[in-house]
Amino acid sequence: MAFGSCYALKKVVLPASIKSLDRNPFRDTRCHVESRSPRYISKGYGLYTADMKRLVNVYGGVRKFTVPEGVEVIGEEAFSHCCQLREVSLPSTLKKIERYAFGWCERLQSVRIPAGMKKIFYKAFFRCPSLKEINIPSQETEVEYGSFLKICKVTRAGEVLDIEEATLP
Repeated sequence: MAFGSCYALKKVVLPASIKSLDRNPFRDTRCHVESRSPRYISKGYGLYTADMKRLVNVYGGVRKFTVPEGVEVIGEEAFSHCCQLREVSLPSTLKKIERYAFGWCERLQSVRIPAGMKKIFYKAFFRCPSLKEINIPSQETEVEYGSFLKICKVTRAGEVLDIEEATLP
């Protein structure tokens, strides 16, 4: 969380020499990120790996975000603390949503899980109290225990998941 909650920050330039980023380096910032690194691409309000297969971080105080086709992984804490986020559109190519990917997105109301989803990790939707219902279209999707915390209704392939399976005590 190198620049997390730096509200006055307007722009960050990632140098060509940068080799890796910790999870969610621009948490809850409203700055623009420019990448000169061959390892990362900044597009819209998202930071991606150069191959565009992994969403690393979302920044900019967005209310609505569309993850582009081709992205396969939403990285750990990628949307974490996006306090204004209300709606996310996920691509058909998405395979994994990692830990805390949508953690603390308190205003998030709408996410549609694509049919090809393989795995939703532990606490992927931690502390999303405005997300009242979520549907996982495929029975083949692995849903780790505790992936959904304080969501009223979680269904997988049309069947309501047992509350013990869907949330932590």
